Amino acid sequence: MFETAGVVRVAGTEPLHVADARPVEGPLQASSSADAALAQADALGAATVRLAALVTEARSWSEADRRTVLGRLDRALDRLAAARATVLVAERECGRSGCVRPG
Repeated sequence: MFETAGVVRVAGTEPLHVADARPVEGPLQASSSADAALAQADALGAATVRLAALVTEARSWSEADRRTVLGRLDRALDRLAAARATVLVAERECGRSGCVRPG
């Protein structure tokens, strides 16, 4: 994974342009990027629960639908892995005491 000029890329995947990640309107808006990330992570958790319930019927789907869903899940997982890696790098570099900038 690497990041340059607002583009996050995981090896073997399409680049994710940070500008493509538009803020969510409504109750998920937050006062800081950390608050917004927490809200998005909570929303992601809720979406995965709903998705898990929907895919229990995947055997009844067409082959094309299963492949399309798998492709979209793969892209979502790649993007999630890139986001997680960014936070892991910050955690490694900053640890408990560093990198906090006064607001």
